[in-house]
Amino acid sequence: MTIELREPRLVEQIKRLAADQAQPAEKVLETAVQEHLDKLEREAIHAETEAFWDMHDDLVKKYQGEHVALYQGEVVDHDEDASRLERRVREQFGELPVLIAPVKPGPRRHLRWIGGAQPMGRAPLGFSLRGRFKDRQADLARCLRRR
Repeated sequence: MTIELREPRLVEQIKRLAADQAQPAEKVLETAVQEHLDKLEREAIHAETEAFWDMHDDLVKKYQGEHVALYQGEVVDHDEDASRLERRVREQFGELPVLIAPVKPGPRRHLRWIGGAQPMGRAPLGFSLRGRFKDRQADLARCLRRR
């Protein structure tokens, strides 16, 4: 696939940056696009995480002890087995940002990032193909993303 940049100022900025970094312009552009896609992923995961906590009380009533999959703020699937749920979600959504999280009663849990690139700001609940998030009780939550 070939993609053409038609904005002359943008092309010049990329060429200057590439020269400053002694890298091919294509590499600079790939890095910039990947960083932007990663930012969009973090924003999507953050939005899904907020939706999860906004509906947490209702989720506990309906899905306690299970894992739920959220996409665009809606529960799209659920299962007691996170691996089974993840397989179904991958089949249906590919690598789109889908949050898979355990439903447990109690207050909002603090999460920490393990593995992969560190996201900016608060750690969201979920995981990407490059790393995983983990809460203090070692519950895994999964996020599938498009690369």
